[in-house]
Amino acid sequence: MIKKIAIIGFGNMGSAIYGRLLEKYSAEQIFICSRHDSRARHLGAINFTFNIQDAVEKADLIILAVKPQVFASLDKFGDLAGKLVVSIMAGVKISSINEKTNANKIVRAMPNLAVKSGQGVVGWLANKNVFTPVKKELKEIFALLGLEIQVKTEDQLDKLSAISGSGPAYFYYFCESLAKAGVNIGFSQKQAMAMVRQTFIGSADVLVASGLNYADLRRAVCSKGGSTLRALEEFKQRKMDDMIYQAVKKALARTKELGK
Repeated sequence: MIKKIAIIGFGNMGSAIYGRLLEKYSAEQIFICSRHDSRARHLGAINFTFNIQDAVEKADLIILAVKPQVFASLDKFGDLAGKLVVSIMAGVKISSINEKTNANKIVRAMPNLAVKSGQGVVGWLANKNVFTPVKKELKEIFALLGLEIQVKTEDQLDKLSAISGSGPAYFYYFCESLAKAGVNIGFSQKQAMAMVRQTFIGSADVLVASGLNYADLRRAVCSKGGSTLRALEEFKQRKMDDMIYQAVKKALARTKELGK
């Protein structure tokens, strides 16, 4: 049974996961290890250390939330054999984690930033040493973060990373671009940002409530010969679909590079 958790690395994702874990665990049950303590103190973390071994020796579950490049430079994990290790590092293979830490119960997970509000996506897979009762516990933990999707291979997890892991950044970039367009046609930045924000909030609500697919909802907004259809024709003419596909492929390729 998972009673105590160590989070190694406390950046945006590590701190977001910490916030959600407090729905199930007390601050006393969670140990934080990071190079800087300001964010942990701000979030009310009680157990903070700069020493990795101090954090992991007390924990049943260790969450590796450092960047892949940082993980490669660390050498003070100690022997994690017998510990349950969950890595959220993009591209870093289970075999590499085993080699570095000697852990034999390893889970790779790929959350996105929306886990901060409990509306994220978490793709994950476990190696053969993580048995069903533990997987059940992990599913409950991942459910605190949002939609959990168990995949079958590490390659699938890398691909999921390029869609849902990076997806919030794609979404925010489109919001930025639409707000800039609003400014360019005469709105103040404040007005444009407010319009874009509420447009996407409302659109997401309709998507969830309606149960319709993206194409049906898109068609519902368009009228024959109308202005929305003209805008979408411009997207098609500029091959926006292919642009997005190529961007996703670039993200996937970089994920693979990070794991080497």
